[in-house]
Formats: sequence, C-alpha cells, structure tokens
Amino acid sequence: MGALRKIADNFELLICALCLLVITVALFSGVIFRYVIRFSLIWVEEIARFALVWLTFIGAAWLSKGRALIRVELILNALHPGSRRILEALIELLGVVFAIYLVVGGFRMVRLTWPMPTPAAKMPMGLFYLPLPLAGLCMIIHSAHHVWKLLRSSSSALGERIS
Repeated sequence: MGALRKIADNFELLICALCLLVITVALFSGVIFRYVIRFSLIWVEEIARFALVWLTFIGAAWLSKGRALIRVELILNALHPGSRRILEALIELLGVVFAIYLVVGGFRMVRLTWPMPTPAAKMPMGLFYLPLPLAGLCMIIHSAHHVWKLLRSSSSALGERIS
C-alpha cells in the first residue's frame, strides 16, 4: 500500500520524468540515425512534440499541486489575514474554472481527433490532446485540497505554501 500511495502522490512527476526521457531518447536517436547511419527516422519529431505537450500540461498540474505556478502576491500580502484567506479561496476557485475549461475542451478535442492518425507515427491524434483533460482533473483535485487546507489552517500559516 505504501508504494501505491507514493506513486499516486507523485503521479504528475513520474509522467513528467517519463516525458523528458522520451524526448531525450527520441531526439538523440534521431540525430544518431540522421548523421551516423544516414537514415532519417520520420517519427522522431512527432514523438518528441507529443512528449513536450504532455510535459507542459502535466507539469503545470504538478506545479499547481505545490502552488508553484507564477502568481503576483503584492495585493495578497498587503491584506489582513481574514481578507487574505477569502482572496486565496477566490484565486483557487478561479483556477478551478480554468481547469474545468481544460477538462471540457480537452475531452471535446480528444473525442473529435481520436479517429485521426498522426502523419508519421500513425498514433491516434487524440493522444496529443489527452493531457489537457488529465491536467485539468489533477488541477481541480489540487485546488480542492488547497481550499480545504486553507479553510482548516490558522491565519499565521497563510503565507506558507500548502503541500
């Protein structure tokens, strides 16, 4: 049970690490094949592009877990702790609205493009859009957890990152 919990806690990080590995291996093999073997692999750039899209969106979900996405805290830091808690909750709810848009729009794009094969690798094009709803779902879960922790926390702990 401990190993399963560790995998669930680091789901986004594991996917990001796998994407970095895929990008590195694909591009390195493409360079070796092109300049050493003198044969171009037509699927290399497509696979690297897919992995980069996955890395971007799943990485954003991972950053939202630790509240590490870019944010401007000038107004937030100037507020009284009670007002600050309300604004923090409002910010998280706006993040949920964005994440819902990712989920709905992402599922729509996955459904529309799944039957289309990619030009080189012949994979379903829906795989290109699949990280949008996945990242949105992860962001919704993380935001709900942040709001829950925010409502439970004391006003002195508001300035710290929620883990």
